[in-house]
Amino acid sequence: EFWGLPVFWTPYSAGAANEQGFPLRSVDFGSSERFGTYLRSEWGLFELLGRSPPKGTDVSFRADYLTLRGPAGGVNAKYSGGFITDADRQPWNYEGRLDTYFIADHGTDKFGGNRLDVEPETEQRGLAAWQHQHFLPDDWQVQLRTAWVSDPTFLEEYYPAEYRGDLPMESSLYLKHQRDTEALTLLGTTQPNGFVTSSEYAQEGLEVQRSPEVSYQRIGDSFGDDRFTFFSSNSAAELKMQLSDATPADLGYREGTSQGIPVQGRYGVSEEAVRRGDTRQEIDYPLQVDRFRVVPYVMGRYTYYSDSIQGATQNRVYAGTGLRINTAFWRVDDYAASELWDIHRVRHVIEPELHLFASGQSVDQTDLLIYDEQVDRVNDIQAVQLALHQRWQTMRGGPGNWRSVDFLTWNTEGNFYANKPADAALEPNNFRGMFFPSAPETSVPRNSINTDLTWRASDSTAFLGDAQYNLDKKTLATLSGGVAVQRGDRMNWYVGNRYIPALDSNILSFLVNYDLSTRYTLGFGQSYDYGAGQNVTSNVSLLRHFDVFYMVFSVRYDDSTGERGLYVGLRPNYMAPGVGSNIIPSVARGQ
Repeated sequence: EFWGLPVFWTPYSAGAANEQGFPLRSVDFGSSERFGTYLRSEWGLFELLGRSPPKGTDVSFRADYLTLRGPAGGVNAKYSGGFITDADRQPWNYEGRLDTYFIADHGTDKFGGNRLDVEPETEQRGLAAWQHQHFLPDDWQVQLRTAWVSDPTFLEEYYPAEYRGDLPMESSLYLKHQRDTEALTLLGTTQPNGFVTSSEYAQEGLEVQRSPEVSYQRIGDSFGDDRFTFFSSNSAAELKMQLSDATPADLGYREGTSQGIPVQGRYGVSEEAVRRGDTRQEIDYPLQVDRFRVVPYVMGRYTYYSDSIQGATQNRVYAGTGLRINTAFWRVDDYAASELWDIHRVRHVIEPELHLFASGQSVDQTDLLIYDEQVDRVNDIQAVQLALHQRWQTMRGGPGNWRSVDFLTWNTEGNFYANKPADAALEPNNFRGMFFPSAPETSVPRNSINTDLTWRASDSTAFLGDAQYNLDKKTLATLSGGVAVQRGDRMNWYVGNRYIPALDSNILSFLVNYDLSTRYTLGFGQSYDYGAGQNVTSNVSLLRHFDVFYMVFSVRYDDSTGERGLYVGLRPNYMAPGVGSNIIPSVARGQ
């Protein structure tokens, strides 16, 4: 009911929640233009059988039906365990999970925008993914992953969040021994599915196989009576570009439409295995000169390639030297006070930094096959970074609860480069530049000024902003600003704007959550792109709290895909966080 007026019926359930738990984990239903009317449910296997699960084990299964797509389901399992060895009392722990989902799909994949609908190459679609991690004695760790995906567009259609944000669905072995300042690793990967399974490689049309890659790192070793600091990074690998069997047309791209600017395939691709050895050594000499911390350093890098774009071996020698200078000074005003802005004493901390770097190399990146940006796409540059970090601190909390708070932070950096690579290596040329102090050769050498600011006007109100300006093109690269507000225990909201000229994107977003009562929470979200002159997303949701479960009702419209949908979900309150699958199809999330 809303203010005494009955609107619609909601389902109810009765029963006892004991140590076995209740069989029903969740139930969701709704409707969308892409999937039709759907019903999704997740059930605990051991709870359904009325039996206690083995220690550290949880198994659930899913039963779904999508009217425009077909029946679907899967099994999800998690396990963990371990013990302490009797001899040396060292831990031996492990954990893992299995996620599966299958659907008899008689529909078409719709990605919106200017992409065409895709008729799946098979109606029997799905995925099966397993991952395992083991912590072994003597500081060893091993990770195993493998996955099967039915076709090139399944992940993007049913698992968009994982497709955009997770690792590729590949088979891999990762072994690591880490102790103090050193780490030894071994990584082997292969893509058994024959197509790209992560948006990171979508524009490449390939994924990189490592069979295997061995690396050895040392970070921050002192020598010479603690006067010098040593950093070492070394790797050896056999690498191979696994080209996708799926063409752009198979993924719904119109002829002549770009999938993005490639990185690995920027200068060429090869299906031949290439052996690569890379070693990077750096020596720092930290000094304290009055109030300044001065760190001159030298670095050298050598990389061997058994093959290259020209079809010959390459030996790249890279040498660089740099100087880092920073200091900090502050001033305290004990009389600064404002009840309105919750200011009680101000301490202003200023931390200026200067970083100089110069380098040279024997082989340009345009002559190499690119497998890893941090190794292959390095540039011989001369760079200067000027940075200023500022913090304004005050005391908040009141008598008996005073604490120091950074109520205002403002960071600004200017990055200036000479001997930059050609514009073709820096596309898009009107985007931001970056300087990375820990590995300057991997910086993005566009002349730029970057700044960000955070003002915590109170414990419940914060203003955020950042901007990047491209000095080469004399244009704004990115600009964003927003305010996040918490009002009492009932309401929180955010409004902000993000402007990216390179994408002709200027999106204004507004989000708010409001507790109407102890039972009802109302949520609203709206994003509009002023650059494209169109709505992006609209979302309205209502959360209803019951004694032992909660229900959520949501209506969503996504203009980027043309998707409209209604979502209703039921979740028991007694379910512990993390129980069940964390890989949920977008239709089940009401997206």
